Amino acid sequence: MLTSGSIPIYLEHGQNLQLLKSLPPNTIDWSLLCPALMTPESSDFNVPTKSSRGALIANAATPPLWPKSWVTYIPLIGKSIEMAMNAGRYETTLEQNAEFIASDLETHESRWIGTTVGIIDGSK
Repeated sequence: MLTSGSIPIYLEHGQNLQLLKSLPPNTIDWSLLCPALMTPESSDFNVPTKSSRGALIANAATPPLWPKSWVTYIPLIGKSIEMAMNAGRYETTLEQNAEFIASDLETHESRWIGTTVGIIDGSK
């Protein structure tokens, strides 16, 4: 869930987002990573982990690289059709997400503070 007007997947995260936004300013630096389907690259999980795939492309508040289509303008079903057309492109791995989070934490000056973060596999 990125925003109220975006893809209606993982609606339970709406409560988490409301809670985070209700915190007083400067209480905590937060961001909400919004991956779609995540799968492990391997059943053998070692720490630290390293992804064999490319880096993720991220965007604040909306899914990155989301192509708009004329079908979105079909009354009642257009947005659902557009979502179905695009959803498969947003599969990432657990390892890619772990690397994205770790890399962001290492910067100490995250550009994602106070927002939802949509991601897509940049190697696809």
